Amino acid sequence: MLETDADRRNMLLALGGSPDVVIREQSILALYDPAPLRVSFDDVQMSGNSHSLQCLWSDVQRYGVSIEDAVTVPNVGDFYVADIGNENGMALITLRKP
Repeated sequence: MLETDADRRNMLLALGGSPDVVIREQSILALYDPAPLRVSFDDVQMSGNSHSLQCLWSDVQRYGVSIEDAVTVPNVGDFYVADIGNENGMALITLRKP
């Protein structure tokens, strides 16, 4: 069970999180997840990737991260924050391409 930010930080590092993700000109530890996405509307099917970050909720609060903030993920590219959710101390940040 992840009780503290130290536990959550260790989990992010163990899963390959990067301390070099930049949001609001601040480097934070975050895990980038380019999950496959498939959407269907009647006979039309689209596929691609949904882009999201997992990081500490305390970092989101500390740096005042908000929707439309610019995000740079090392070796991936630039995004904007589309949505932010708090899941028991972990922030799930949905990204959108510029």
